[in-house]
Amino acid sequence: FAQEATLSLLRTLAAEAARAIQNAQFYEEATQCLQQLLTVQQTSQAITTKLSLPEVLDQVMQELVRILRGGAAVLALIDPRQEGLQVRATRGLVEDLRYDWPGRAVGEWVIAHGQAVMYDQEALPLLPLHGDPPETGNAMCVPLSVEGEIIGVVDVRGRDSRHRFDRQDMLVLTTVANQAAVALKNAQLYEEIRSLYLSVVQSLAAAIDARDPYTHGHSHRVARNTLTVARQLGLPARDLRSLEIASYLHDIGKIGVRDGVLLKPGKLSREERKQIDDHPVIGARILEPVGFDPLVIGCVLHHHERYDGQGYPHGLSGEEIPWGARIVGTVDAFDAIVSDRPYRQALTPEEASIKLQEGAGTQFDPQVVQTLIACYQKGLLVIPETTLDLPTG
Repeated sequence: FAQEATLSLLRTLAAEAARAIQNAQFYEEATQCLQQLLTVQQTSQAITTKLSLPEVLDQVMQELVRILRGGAAVLALIDPRQEGLQVRATRGLVEDLRYDWPGRAVGEWVIAHGQAVMYDQEALPLLPLHGDPPETGNAMCVPLSVEGEIIGVVDVRGRDSRHRFDRQDMLVLTTVANQAAVALKNAQLYEEIRSLYLSVVQSLAAAIDARDPYTHGHSHRVARNTLTVARQLGLPARDLRSLEIASYLHDIGKIGVRDGVLLKPGKLSREERKQIDDHPVIGARILEPVGFDPLVIGCVLHHHERYDGQGYPHGLSGEEIPWGARIVGTVDAFDAIVSDRPYRQALTPEEASIKLQEGAGTQFDPQVVQTLIACYQKGLLVIPETTLDLPTG
């Protein structure tokens, strides 16, 4: 009887133990599933808050490898001009694989069939795929689809041949890919709109420069050189876009200055000087009602402030002057010095560098001066090509 009771107790304990193990496994699986769901939600928010295409691509790749614990990922978009897939971003791959992507055949199969696939990297030579895709594998490839339009694919690989993805991983990848596709499409549209917008700004800047034959191409050079200096200073990409617009439009207020004053070859009267000095304020007034970024308006308004506080229009000094205005103002002065003007001939870039150094700490931000000169010495700046032979009267 004691033996039977013991056996009965052992069976009961074994059943309870099995049930506990099963519950523990279920709890672990449920916890993992919830964690994946939360991560996908966070990923969606992270991806959809980006606007520029490079930012979206970088964020997508970062999140994919993190969520799926993969070793590498490739994102390729359809290029209508080349009629094929173009690799736009990678994670965890050596650089040459960016252009020689082993999974290209899988990506093309996914595009052609509009179907996600899980596969083994060792099976790549056996493609094109036939039959039903396997339920596990060490690589996955899914389409990037927006409202029925496939715009590309995402290919994720395991850390090594032993790493296996399953159907749950495929579901997560598909969910993230759907969110990424929308963000990528929006980013592409944003880039197109921004390109058109920038073209309008460039045309406006060219029209301003055209009023004065001595300033032909000035705004374009200031924009190019401002971006170069800003990048060397390590400014974030999101601010570079606004800084570029500000550089093109920094002299837009000269629209309100009469040609007789703007093009006068001799010394200006006090009233004429005031008209010139008012152009930053006029420029800011033009831009404010349109809803330009405050960074843009700040650059236009303050690019003639001086580091010692003796500039205009508000006499700001040091770091009171917006950083963008300090860069634009220094680059603007450099370009003016190396360009012909009605009242003097252009100086050489070396002579202009000396003048900037003399004004560092008084007229200009010393760090901006140092960076601009370093950019010139590296051959990174755009300089007027020739001295203009223009009339002085």
